[in-house]
Amino acid sequence: MLVVEKKEDRVIAMICLAHFDFRSYIVGNRIKRGDENVDGKLFLEKYNGEERPITKQDPNKHGCYAWKGSPWWMFWEPNDSKDCIGIRYFPDDEAFMPVESKISSFRITDYGYVLIDIAGPAGFWNRQHDYPNSTFRDYGAYNSSTLSTAQAPWGWKDYNDVLERGVMFLDPAKLTSRYFRGFKEFDFKYKKVMQKSEQCL
Repeated sequence: MLVVEKKEDRVIAMICLAHFDFRSYIVGNRIKRGDENVDGKLFLEKYNGEERPITKQDPNKHGCYAWKGSPWWMFWEPNDSKDCIGIRYFPDDEAFMPVESKISSFRITDYGYVLIDIAGPAGFWNRQHDYPNSTFRDYGAYNSSTLSTAQAPWGWKDYNDVLERGVMFLDPAKLTSRYFRGFKEFDFKYKKVMQKSEQCL
């Protein structure tokens, strides 16, 4: 979940999920920590003239972190070097699945990913009650062969921040107000906008 300052149209913070733990990151000094500890800095890079956050994903798992953020053991190379082994994804009109045996460095593995509307016809929101024994095992937990299955955003819950399950998806303003302080303006009222809620494929 990205926190964007509307007037400046810039990213100021991010909260992501890794193994029942919400991790928060801040861009420079654009915002301050709130009731929860900040896990690190959120680094940005220019892509097509726009600032985009750099993140990293657990290999073969679901945990998402900021680039150079905790935990330190995520990559073999120190300091999240771009020479380490991994896939470098960019937003694109078409998603690609790389051949793993050909991956030797981030510098030579650029692949596209596509964002789709999670609340649209191809998204999972319309299938939220599709359980058991189909898309979901219960409200939010994907049906799979393991008990530690991934959760849909409305099933996400931090293990110790006392907020309700799904708050990141269902009430992101509430989550943001708990994790960060120092906003010039902040409003809990939601406005209908044309932008889509998105999930990464």
